[in-house]
Amino acid sequence: MNDDESLLNDFLEAARLEPDDPLVLFGLATEYLKLNRYDEAISTSQHLIEVQKEYSAAYRLLGQAYTAKGNTVAAIETYEAGIVIAENKGDLQTKKEMEVFLHRLQK
Repeated sequence: MNDDESLLNDFLEAARLEPDDPLVLFGLATEYLKLNRYDEAISTSQHLIEVQKEYSAAYRLLGQAYTAKGNTVAAIETYEAGIVIAENKGDLQTKKEMEVFLHRLQK
Protein backbone atom coordinates (compact mmCIF):
# COMPACT_ATOMS: atom_id res chain seq x y z
CA MET A 1 0.00 0.00 0.00
CA ASN A 2 1.43 3.38 -0.98
CA ASP A 3 1.19 6.58 1.05
CA ASP A 4 -1.82 7.91 -0.89
CA GLU A 5 -3.75 4.68 -0.35
CA SER A 6 -2.83 4.70 3.33
CA LEU A 7 -4.02 8.29 3.64
CA LEU A 8 -7.20 7.38 1.78
CA ASN A 9 -7.86 4.60 4.29
CA ASP A 10 -7.35 7.06 7.15
CA PHE A 11 -9.89 9.44 5.60
CA LEU A 12 -12.33 6.59 4.95
CA GLU A 13 -12.15 5.63 8.63
CA ALA A 14 -12.62 9.26 9.68
CA ALA A 15 -15.60 9.58 7.31
CA ARG A 16 -17.13 6.46 8.83
CA LEU A 17 -16.93 8.14 12.24
CA GLU A 18 -17.84 11.67 11.07
CA PRO A 19 -19.71 11.29 7.76
CA ASP A 20 -20.64 14.98 7.50
CA ASP A 21 -17.41 16.59 8.69
CA PRO A 22 -16.40 19.09 5.98
CA LEU A 23 -12.65 18.74 6.54
CA VAL A 24 -12.84 14.95 6.44
CA LEU A 25 -14.94 15.04 3.27
CA PHE A 26 -12.56 17.51 1.62
CA GLY A 27 -9.57 15.34 2.48
CA LEU A 28 -11.33 12.21 1.26
CA ALA A 29 -12.34 13.81 -2.04
CA THR A 30 -8.80 15.13 -2.50
CA GLU A 31 -7.32 11.67 -2.02
CA TYR A 32 -9.83 10.13 -4.43
CA LEU A 33 -8.81 12.72 -7.02
CA LYS A 34 -5.09 12.01 -6.47
CA LEU A 35 -5.77 8.31 -7.05
CA ASN A 36 -7.75 9.03 -10.26
CA ARG A 37 -10.93 7.73 -8.65
CA TYR A 38 -12.98 10.48 -10.26
CA ASP A 39 -16.50 9.19 -9.62
CA GLU A 40 -15.77 8.90 -5.91
CA ALA A 41 -14.12 12.33 -5.87
CA ILE A 42 -17.22 13.75 -7.55
CA SER A 43 -19.74 12.10 -5.24
CA THR A 44 -17.75 13.02 -2.12
CA SER A 45 -17.37 16.64 -3.27
CA GLN A 46 -21.09 16.81 -4.03
CA HIS A 47 -21.87 15.50 -0.55
CA LEU A 48 -19.51 18.09 0.93
CA ILE A 49 -21.35 20.86 -0.92
CA GLU A 50 -24.67 19.50 0.38
CA VAL A 51 -23.28 19.58 3.92
CA GLN A 52 -21.66 23.01 3.62
CA LYS A 53 -22.88 24.94 0.59
CA GLU A 54 -20.51 27.86 1.20
CA TYR A 55 -17.32 25.74 1.12
CA SER A 56 -15.83 27.35 -1.99
CA ALA A 57 -12.82 25.03 -2.15
CA ALA A 58 -15.25 22.12 -2.56
CA TYR A 59 -16.47 23.64 -5.82
CA ARG A 60 -12.87 23.96 -7.01
CA LEU A 61 -12.25 20.30 -6.14
CA LEU A 62 -15.49 19.18 -7.81
CA GLY A 63 -14.63 21.15 -10.93
CA GLN A 64 -11.19 19.54 -11.03
CA ALA A 65 -12.73 16.08 -10.73
CA TYR A 66 -15.21 16.79 -13.53
CA THR A 67 -12.36 18.12 -15.68
CA ALA A 68 -10.23 15.05 -15.02
CA LYS A 69 -13.15 12.82 -15.94
CA GLY A 70 -13.69 14.76 -19.17
CA ASN A 71 -17.04 16.31 -18.23
CA THR A 72 -16.29 19.86 -19.35
CA VAL A 73 -19.89 21.09 -19.17
CA ALA A 74 -20.27 20.04 -15.53
CA ALA A 75 -16.84 21.48 -14.70
CA ILE A 76 -17.76 24.85 -16.21
CA GLU A 77 -21.09 24.95 -14.34
CA THR A 78 -19.35 24.01 -11.10
CA TYR A 79 -16.64 26.64 -11.46
CA GLU A 80 -19.23 29.32 -12.31
CA ALA A 81 -21.23 28.47 -9.18
CA GLY A 82 -18.09 28.25 -7.07
CA ILE A 83 -16.83 31.64 -8.22
CA VAL A 84 -20.04 33.25 -6.96
CA ILE A 85 -19.75 31.44 -3.62
CA ALA A 86 -16.07 32.39 -3.24
CA GLU A 87 -16.75 36.01 -4.14
CA ASN A 88 -19.61 36.24 -1.62
CA LYS A 89 -17.34 34.78 1.08
CA GLY A 90 -14.39 36.97 0.19
CA ASP A 91 -12.31 33.89 -0.65
CA LEU A 92 -10.35 35.65 -3.36
CA GLN A 93 -7.60 33.05 -3.81
CA THR A 94 -10.04 30.22 -4.49
CA LYS A 95 -12.10 32.51 -6.72
CA LYS A 96 -9.01 33.39 -8.78
CA GLU A 97 -8.01 29.73 -9.11
CA MET A 98 -11.47 28.78 -10.36
CA GLU A 99 -11.45 31.70 -12.80
CA VAL A 100 -8.17 30.40 -14.24
CA PHE A 101 -9.51 26.84 -14.52
CA LEU A 102 -12.72 28.15 -16.10
CA HIS A 103 -10.80 30.26 -18.61
CA ARG A 104 -8.75 27.21 -19.66
CA LEU A 105 -11.91 25.18 -20.26
CA GLN A 106 -13.55 27.92 -22.29
CA LYS A 107 -10.66 28.30 -24.77
